[in-house]
Amino acid sequence: MKLFSLVALASVFASSALAQSIQIGAPADWSSVLPGESVVVQVDRPNFNSQASEVAVVIAIFPCFSDPPLSCPAFERDGVGEILYNGPYNPQYPSPNPDNEPPQQNFTVTIPSGIKTGPAVFSVTHFSFTGANNFPLLESKNITLVVQ
Repeated sequence: MKLFSLVALASVFASSALAQSIQIGAPADWSSVLPGESVVVQVDRPNFNSQASEVAVVIAIFPCFSDPPLSCPAFERDGVGEILYNGPYNPQYPSPNPDNEPPQQNFTVTIPSGIKTGPAVFSVTHFSFTGANNFPLLESKNITLVVQ
């Protein structure tokens, strides 16, 4: 019975965390970028029924070592790469909002001028406290960009 209770509690925490996950709204996966180019990054936080205290996001880029990206870095081993933004995250509903978009925040970052061309992992790492008991949530989402 104890095991069942622990599994049920873990499942509640996991589903709560997944429901409060961010999404990278822009740029699109496999978009092309140029070294030195400014890129607008849209970080969406879909609606959910629990409270959240947003803390921060880190936006980073890490070039892959082959094409196709068979040896892209593994975050647990190689980290996130070059940090392009590290700071507060305060998503708001767009105004006006005719398409009923979720709360979001845009960040303008610059692709490093000396970055290797080819595929690169582009990541957004998000930290917040969620729920009535302020459960800490740390997550990382990524897409692939093609540096031309």
